[in-house]
Amino acid sequence: MTCANCGDTRQENYCPNCGEKKFHAESLSIRHFFEETLEGLFHLDNKFLRSLKTLVVKPGQLSVDYVEGRRVRAMRPLSLFLIVNLVVFLLLFSNPFSIPLYNYVTYSPLTNFNTVELVNKKVAVGKTTHAEFEQHFNTAAHSQSKSLLIAFIPAYALLFALLLFNKKRSAVEHLIFATHYVTFILVSMFATLYLFGLPLEFFSERFGLHLYFDDYALVFYTLLFGVYLFFAIKRFYKTRNWQSVVVAALVSINFFTLLFLYRMLLFYLIVGFGR
Repeated sequence: MTCANCGDTRQENYCPNCGEKKFHAESLSIRHFFEETLEGLFHLDNKFLRSLKTLVVKPGQLSVDYVEGRRVRAMRPLSLFLIVNLVVFLLLFSNPFSIPLYNYVTYSPLTNFNTVELVNKKVAVGKTTHAEFEQHFNTAAHSQSKSLLIAFIPAYALLFALLLFNKKRSAVEHLIFATHYVTFILVSMFATLYLFGLPLEFFSERFGLHLYFDDYALVFYTLLFGVYLFFAIKRFYKTRNWQSVVVAALVSINFFTLLFLYRMLLFYLIVGFGR
């Protein structure tokens, strides 16, 4: 047979040159079409669920497997992040990464970064009302915040590179570890917000309480991410206990600093830098 993809003539079930499967006429049947579709779906599900389980139960193991060449049983780091990102924001009832315009123009330290002046200028130039612009901003922030989450990955990769410079890991290895860590952040926030966020939202609506993500999350997520990072760093970077503790503490404590910078970046992308 001749490979339909690259023209190689070696007789194998899969082309030794490009990996294309040997073509059979029955592959164009309706039965084969549905069998192949279902096989692909279940294969993806198995990889996805297996990757999620390893991500949560064995911190750092996905990164270890990937850099050591064991890649068949798990999803690629960025593919896993993108799918988790999509699933989380399809199912999550609220978006903890995005805050309404009201917060930007009311609360410090947000107002220390020229937010009120920029919003007033935007309203004046656009010849609209504050209420109309607020509605536009909140919709845009909720939408764009999903795609902008990828910015956390290089930020964390840089942190790991600086704090663990003595491990002499390449930039790509830091990015791989950071991708898996940010994916864990999304998974853990999705799970915990359904456990704790729904009751908070219920009491907020029923009793008029103003309970927001940042009000109750600081200590909880700092501890959660810190414990997870301790084991992940120890497994991936082969660090001693004291170094794992120090790095995990520094990185987890700075989660809300990075979240603040992320929210400001989101604000400037929507409102503009003085335009």
